[in-house]
Amino acid sequence: QTFAVTFGSSTCNFSILFAPGTPPATDHFPTTLNSYWAYALQGGTSSDSLMIKVIPYTLNAGGNSYSTFTVDNIPASGSPDSLYYRKGGGLFYEYFNTQAFFGFDGPGTPPNVEYKFLDTTVAQGATWNSPNMTGMSSGVSYTIFIKMTLTGKAVPVTIGSYNFQNVMKVKYEYFVTVAPGTPFFTEERWFAKGVGMIYNSFNDGTNTNIYNIGRYLVF
Repeated sequence: QTFAVTFGSSTCNFSILFAPGTPPATDHFPTTLNSYWAYALQGGTSSDSLMIKVIPYTLNAGGNSYSTFTVDNIPASGSPDSLYYRKGGGLFYEYFNTQAFFGFDGPGTPPNVEYKFLDTTVAQGATWNSPNMTGMSSGVSYTIFIKMTLTGKAVPVTIGSYNFQNVMKVKYEYFVTVAPGTPFFTEERWFAKGVGMIYNSFNDGTNTNIYNIGRYLVF
């Protein structure tokens, strides 16, 4: 691109060569490097905001490669948590440590688990489960699994000033097999095409925390 700068009676021309841009994200969970998403706690203050960002680190585990997302406060605490994701063919997976995730006293069985947290290929209303995860807490053995339900497929959603036209809504129910009829945690996440997660609500059986997308940049 050639530009002309004029000052008084003088004109100077100069050119800048632009490299090809990165194609925009076309799925519901972008993992492109340096992409970020900021979320605000509904009913909270600015100090309750979170930042999730894709960093240049790849985790290789179980024959798979996972993109690394950091989760931190705004402003940054300096010690963010890390989350690991991979995707392919409209399927999206998370890899996590069961001891840290569920608060087991020691390593769970298996100690690390991959589960499919989003499936864009199934019909609305479809369900699927995570693998079973077993661990000890206060001397008691628990086996836990997560049940996912696609509650909304390609639906429009408005959050603040954003109007998203293609959103997948997933409900997550956390069950322990000693009481399989009642989830001990429930969660809901919404994923907008080309954007990523735009909404997250989590109920621990007593309180519900809801985080809405505030700003984002996807590369």
